[in-house]
Amino acid sequence: ADKLEKLIDSKHKKLANQQFVANAPADVVQKERDSLADMQAQLGVIRTTLADLLKEA
Repeated sequence: ADKLEKLIDSKHKKLANQQFVANAPADVVQKERDSLADMQAQLGVIRTTLADLLKEA
């Protein structure tokens, strides 16, 4: 989960960079946004699973 959080943070920073968003082709920016959304969904599943496992322990 830590590695995934670092990747998410990196994608956030890239997408927050106005120069990147302004200069990159629209399809590249959209792929980054889609990738970020996928990673955030994966992290949500991991956190939910971890919380469930901790409840059972």
